[in-house]
Order: sequence, then structure tokens, then C-alpha cells
Amino acid sequence: MFNFFSLLNMSTGVVENVLKLVCSHGSKKYNVTLKCPEDSTELNCGHLFSAVENVTGVPENRQRLIFKGKSLTDAAQNLSEMGMKEGAIIMLMTKAIPCKDGETLTKEEEVLLTIDSEVEAKGRYLQEFTQNVMDFCQQAEDQKAREKMKIKVKAVEEEFMKLLEKLDGTVLEATDYRTKRKELVMKVQGLLQRCDCLTEMLNICPATV
Repeated sequence: MFNFFSLLNMSTGVVENVLKLVCSHGSKKYNVTLKCPEDSTELNCGHLFSAVENVTGVPENRQRLIFKGKSLTDAAQNLSEMGMKEGAIIMLMTKAIPCKDGETLTKEEEVLLTIDSEVEAKGRYLQEFTQNVMDFCQQAEDQKAREKMKIKVKAVEEEFMKLLEKLDGTVLEATDYRTKRKELVMKVQGLLQRCDCLTEMLNICPATV
């Protein structure tokens, strides 16, 4: 179920349940308010698409909405199934004008979505790997094993550096996409800092000779 806010409609005297979200489109932020239909207690992606169009002016057929790294494509899917709650942030990217054979993505969007997916996947891997390093340090392994673990951390760092190089080499004309690239760069830099912390952790954790 959603965390609804209840508002009194002054014109009808009826209490309405609403869900307030934030839509991020490039450097702009839009407040999106969804009203639950009278005949339902659930909101779906179709309601969200319509509300975003009303607020941003971007037609539904040119919207690509992303929530927690996943693209929203099924208009019938309930928002509650995706864990969308009050104050959730939705990213809006625009598609190219539909062609005869169907809708297509802009080149910029396709590149950024691909890199975004890579960052998300490698971020999840780093989270799991961090736990492995913490467990390793608690076991006081020998020096040789610790050096092998540090090599693994270095390999993860190199993967993130490759992503930064890919982002740096991506030519983007639209301001929206340059803003998204900047966000991805900052995210990867944050993950690299976590790698530095893991290396430091391995340097100071006890090890047998």
C-alpha cells in the first residue's frame, strides 16, 4: 500500500488520497501529484505517465521514466509493486520522435542508459564484495591471501575507471544529457572512494605471517 497524504477538496468537500513524487528532468525538478482514482486504491504507471505530461509538457510517447535504475514501460503495472512511496524521485529522459517502425531512443539516451545499467550492476557487485572484504579482515588471513584480495579490489577499481573513460568520451549536445552524465560521473567517483576505503581496510586488518 502507498503512504498517501489525505487532502480535503474544498470544492467538493471530499477527502482525496494523493501520492506526491519528484520528477527529475535534466537540471529541473518537478513536483508530481497523483490522485488515486475513485474506483481504485492503486495507482499504476499509466497514471504516472499522464501526470508527468501535465507537469513537464513531455508527451507520454516521448517519455522514458526511470525509477531505481529501471525503465517504466508497462502502463498497467502498479506503482506499489515497485516500492514507490511518498517523495520518491523519478528520472525523466526524452525519446526521439517516433519513427514509422515504432519508437526509438536518442543516441545520447541509449548510451547513458547503457552506462547507467553498468554502474548499477557494478555498484551492486561492490556492495557484495565489500561484505566479503569485511569477513576476510575478521578472519586474520595470511599476508599472501591479503595481497590477493587487494588485487581483486584493484580490478574493481579498473572497471570503474573504464566507466569514467567511457563517460568522458561520450559526446552529448543536450543539456539534460550532460547533467545526467555529470550525475553518473559523481556516482562512479563515489564508488571509487569506496574501493579506496576497502584497500585501506585491507592494509590495516591483522594478518598472519
